[in-house]
Amino acid sequence: MIEFPRGTHVLFVCNAGINRSSMACAVFKAKMSAFKFDCKVEYAALYSAFAGVTPADMWRGVPVARDYNLREYRSRFIGQDGVYNERTLFFGMDEHVVDGIRGYPRIDEVRVRLFNPPNGVFDPQSAQTREAFAACFTQIHTGVDKLIASLDMQ
Repeated sequence: MIEFPRGTHVLFVCNAGINRSSMACAVFKAKMSAFKFDCKVEYAALYSAFAGVTPADMWRGVPVARDYNLREYRSRFIGQDGVYNERTLFFGMDEHVVDGIRGYPRIDEVRVRLFNPPNGVFDPQSAQTREAFAACFTQIHTGVDKLIASLDMQ
């Protein structure tokens, strides 16, 4: 179980913050809101070049993903001041991202976890197809359910 007191800051991280972490953030935020559990849920990118970029338009082509409005979302760079603090829980979308998160200062390794273990979440960016985004959404939805089941909500 992951100790998860009210007010916990959760940060989903992927390479660019425009595909996987933005949708994971939206799905987790919606489910935690349904539980009426107060926590801060955000997402970020490993690569600074994507700061300020909106999530991929391809999400609008996935019918089940349309329930999550990503239009106001903007990616932030994980290295930017104020994106995380010493109590943030980090969830990397794949092992490469997890390794990248661990490379930042002031991050305790025990607060960094792979999202949707054991394999993480497939990055649909290279395929750029509706099917790839649909498969990614299924992995994200499954990962959020696994994550919530692992939380010791206090």
